[in-house]
Amino acid sequence: MTILTNIASTAWRGAQFAPVEAAGLALGGGRLPMVALDFTHRAWRIAGRGVPLPMASARLDQSVMDGGERGLLIEPASSNRIFPSAVAPSGWGVNGGATIAPATGVAFAGLAGATITAGTQDWARAQGGAFALTAGAAMTVTVWLRAGTSGRARLEIFGSGINLVVSGLVGQLAPVFQQGGTVGPVSQVSLGGGVWRVRYRITPAVTVASATLGIGPSVAGGVQTVIAYAAQIESGVAATGYIATTTAAASRPADTPSLALGGWFRSTAGTIHIDLRPTAISAQTILTVTDSGGAPQMTVSCDGSGVVSLSAAGVSLVAGVPLLAGPTQALALSWGAGGSRLRLGSSTVTGPAFALPAAASLRLGPAHAMVQTLFVWDRQVQPAP
Repeated sequence: MTILTNIASTAWRGAQFAPVEAAGLALGGGRLPMVALDFTHRAWRIAGRGVPLPMASARLDQSVMDGGERGLLIEPASSNRIFPSAVAPSGWGVNGGATIAPATGVAFAGLAGATITAGTQDWARAQGGAFALTAGAAMTVTVWLRAGTSGRARLEIFGSGINLVVSGLVGQLAPVFQQGGTVGPVSQVSLGGGVWRVRYRITPAVTVASATLGIGPSVAGGVQTVIAYAAQIESGVAATGYIATTTAAASRPADTPSLALGGWFRSTAGTIHIDLRPTAISAQTILTVTDSGGAPQMTVSCDGSGVVSLSAAGVSLVAGVPLLAGPTQALALSWGAGGSRLRLGSSTVTGPAFALPAAASLRLGPAHAMVQTLFVWDRQVQPAP
């Protein structure tokens, strides 16, 4: 039996690419990236093949307490000085006649929360373990809470020579008293379900060996309450993600996820593109290509004003626009016989050619940022903004 096939009616099917590769093709002007990693959708492709997450020491996704955004975290090292970080009758004391009890029916991010009831004073509060403050050394305070019957909250840093108070309606807290230091702008983010993340900077004017953070309903009277979940105090003007503590302060190491550069990597020409969302701007390292011993061969960093620079093999490029905290921004760099390029957003600067003959690993961070996608090409391309 002879079977005849109408070839004209047989649909031609071209090469099929994973969505993350298709995005890289579009970004690179039709050139397939050798590395295409999408940290928001968990898609990892290297040299056209699906692979397990190829970044060593990768920490994915913010916790619900930090907004729950998906991506690759590259945060710097930090420590939480509040202990225990979870607000609870066990480990948190009271003063001013306040009381503290487990909250019921309002759990958040695995924390039951605690109901803090006012005493005879409007400054009555629950407070965690003591910590030290140094004159002139800025700290960032973060508290997770929700309104109780008072609808208000009072957050108080108190110690010998210092009293810094933030108070008001939940969602509208503001500095109301500043002695022995200053309070920076108060950021308040709704995390849903009535829970708020309150964050602000303090700068002590005095050195204090033993200070506490107190949380109260800001209204005198035995039926006025506020519900608190957790607290964090860390050094510096920029916050990192939540660090749980129990009986003492606790630290988290810097996030420096790395990708081994395989045979697909070309030292003489290439392009790297990342989409990242900075959460804060400070002097920080965004990307480093290292040799097998960890020595930098190429570094992309930014200063405290968000000015981004590339340094490699005697070549230095400075981006024409600054990195901004908040929005996602595209950062791309390339090298090859045609010269070098550094692109941030729609601004591109060019420089001399260089090569990376000893390159062995690509490392991200540490920086106050989350990376959403990473692409690497084995040639120079000009990624679309």
